[in-house]
Amino acid sequence: MQRKHFLIGLTTVSIAFVTCTYFYLFQNHRNIAKETPTITMEASDLLRSFQDFPNHEVLNKTVQVSGLISDIEANAITLNKSVYCVFSEMPSNLKLEETITIKGRCVGYDELFEQVQMDQCIQINR
Repeated sequence: MQRKHFLIGLTTVSIAFVTCTYFYLFQNHRNIAKETPTITMEASDLLRSFQDFPNHEVLNKTVQVSGLISDIEANAITLNKSVYCVFSEMPSNLKLEETITIKGRCVGYDELFEQVQMDQCIQINR
């Protein structure tokens, strides 16, 4: 009788553990386009803030950044040679030396290239 209660309890705890683990690991994806930016600043200011404080509070946060396009790649641009922005869908008609505002998720600072890295970027305006 005790063994039966033990097995029922163990099964219940196991199912609860697996369910909680599943919902923790497979959370809904963030929609950066609908999120309000945590901070809004110029690209060069964002770079300077990472150089001054390596463990920055904007990591994994939605950030809105403005600057001049200094490089264009297949699905990414660089603003002011300091913020590397990867787009899910690359905007059309972007030109070098054009001022643009983008919103995206800040994923870190690359010390080798001395650039702040952002992904899931969308164009706000030109």
